[in-house]
Amino acid sequence: MSMIDDQIKPLAYKVEQLRNPWISVEERLPEKARGLYELEKDEQHKMVLFMTANGWLYIGYLDAEEIWRAFTVPFKGAYPIDSLTWSKVTHWMPIPELKEGGEQ
Repeated sequence: MSMIDDQIKPLAYKVEQLRNPWISVEERLPEKARGLYELEKDEQHKMVLFMTANGWLYIGYLDAEEIWRAFTVPFKGAYPIDSLTWSKVTHWMPIPELKEGGEQ
């Protein structure tokens, strides 16, 4: 590979990430929570949006034992995703932070 190719490849990857922010669980997993059934107050950044093979979307996190946990509405806790959908998690993405004033 040439030096130019070495410089273009990382830029092309960043452009693709902007086009498609979903990350395959085969590529990498999000940062795991320390506990199993709830996030600590300092772990709110570990919440992600994730998608299952059947196309359902959830907000939740990956627990210490690598079990996906989804929040329910109304909030009654975080449940293991397998018990809710019987479907494998395929992709995830960080939840974007809102800028001041509620803008993204």
